[in-house]
Amino acid sequence: MGMQHADADDVAQGVLVSIAKAVEQRQHDPKRARFRTWLHRVAQNAILNALTRGKPDRGSGDSAMHDVLNQHESPTGPGSDLLRIEYRREVFRWAARQVRQEFQQATWDAFWLTAVDGRSVEDVADELAKNPGAIYAARSRIIRRIQEKVTEYEQDA
Repeated sequence: MGMQHADADDVAQGVLVSIAKAVEQRQHDPKRARFRTWLHRVAQNAILNALTRGKPDRGSGDSAMHDVLNQHESPTGPGSDLLRIEYRREVFRWAARQVRQEFQQATWDAFWLTAVDGRSVEDVADELAKNPGAIYAARSRIIRRIQEKVTEYEQDA
């Protein structure tokens, strides 16, 4: 999104303040959403509000700046697409950490190098001294376990 570190810190602080206020007002109802689901929704709304309703920057009045701004695409869905992508990445990272210890290092490397780093199966097979079928099988097993963990996470949310 092109945000400076100081601005990101300001957004994070504003999100935490919003969450603190919402926690004070929340009345726990076990029949409704779990706390994690509620917290995710509050944080997501606070982030979107901070990014879309923040103070507008003061314009320079320079018409050349207008041309520079027109050269950049505007993000679709005010930050929500970026937020959704980051959420999915974080759930993937969590699931990967959960299943990592279930596999041997060579199996994990075969998965990571092909599925995450995007290297070709043939290159990884050569590097790990395995046949391509073993690489495909390792990747498939780990992807299936990560998908199971993600499903489990989303059902608990």
